[in-house]
Amino acid sequence: MRKAYAQLNIAVFLWGFTGILGKAIHLAAPILVWWRMFLASLILFVLLKLGKKFVKVEKKDYYKLFLVGVLFAIHWVLFYYSVKWANASVAMICMATSSVLASILEPIIRKRPLVLSEFIFGLIALLGVVCIYFFPGEAKDASTEIPHFEKGVLVGVLAAMVNAFFSILNKPLAEKYPAQLLVFYEMTSG
Repeated sequence: MRKAYAQLNIAVFLWGFTGILGKAIHLAAPILVWWRMFLASLILFVLLKLGKKFVKVEKKDYYKLFLVGVLFAIHWVLFYYSVKWANASVAMICMATSSVLASILEPIIRKRPLVLSEFIFGLIALLGVVCIYFFPGEAKDASTEIPHFEKGVLVGVLAAMVNAFFSILNKPLAEKYPAQLLVFYEMTSG
């Protein structure tokens, strides 16, 4: 149980730190994403090669991996635009709306019933984003006017939509192939 909590805390830290780094690095969002995906692909290639963990991927799955990789890239570009136009906190809060979007899209795509608890928690996150958008308060005060704040919020929600979509498409692939291999192909195609 402690290992799971440690992993969860590390994941939350890395997600949050990604936004802060995105704000601190003065590259355009597409270039930042390109470098991020290139370096991840390179590192994963070396790890997979050294560990002899490359497994055969079915031909039909290459197209799905390619699509998910492209969606991954689009998601990150939108996320970093949200970070740069609003701020890292707002971009992360916008990402929370992916749960409500996934709770609506997954039953449609996977032909399964809607899980009411997922939908309700997602709506709560969406309500938070609506409050930030219409009542920005401390996130956008007069002394630190952010010229593209509203655009940053909208692009952050769009990033969450793309995230929900690629997560749903990735789910069956994740059940079929090792995670490192999936991420390698997705980063490479992105």
